[in-house]
Amino acid sequence: MSLDIELYKVSNESFPIVSAKKQRNWMNDNVHAYRCVPLSIANTFGWDIFLPKDLDVEWNGYNENKDMKIYENADLYEAHFGSGTFTIQVAYTWKTSEDYQIMVMPYPNPDQYDIVSLTAIVETDRLMYPWFLTCKVTRPGRYKLKAGTPIARVIPIKVKDTVDCNINLTSEPKEYREYREWQADMRNKIDRTKEDWQKFYHKVARWTSVITPKIGRK
Repeated sequence: MSLDIELYKVSNESFPIVSAKKQRNWMNDNVHAYRCVPLSIANTFGWDIFLPKDLDVEWNGYNENKDMKIYENADLYEAHFGSGTFTIQVAYTWKTSEDYQIMVMPYPNPDQYDIVSLTAIVETDRLMYPWFLTCKVTRPGRYKLKAGTPIARVIPIKVKDTVDCNINLTSEPKEYREYREWQADMRNKIDRTKEDWQKFYHKVARWTSVITPKIGRK
């Protein structure tokens, strides 16, 4: 059964929320980066939040609110908590079904690490008010990001499944041993500079052809 997430607009601000995409500029410069299946899956998993307006901030490295300066669009980007952080009102109330929450996290494998969102779990199955995104400048300095820069990732999760999860140390499963033997054999037989290697490598990953989540309107 699929999970539906309801978004209720609570402001007139245009706030882009887009299905996650695989492409990254730094990965385009090295095509081999896309051959890392776990990396590509992470890139395409969930939804991305983009900056709605240009951002121009400066942090001097200290921990008071006054140590963060916001030069543009101060009505949207506000420094409340110190420590090089600022907040963005996301303009929506999110509603999920019972026992599901949303995890807000940094945009995976980004092209820039100067400004990142902080990770939070929002109890969207019970809280009915808009939440704000908290971002952090990673090192002192002045930074400018254009509107449309991806800044955060949103993924629905079922917290109870994680809370009730146990990690058990066991001996190597037979299936994994067989996979390693197959992998070693394939490496000897296939020229990895050709596309054939990528095709074989991707066959062992369940989510290689993950379907990009959609955003619809009821």
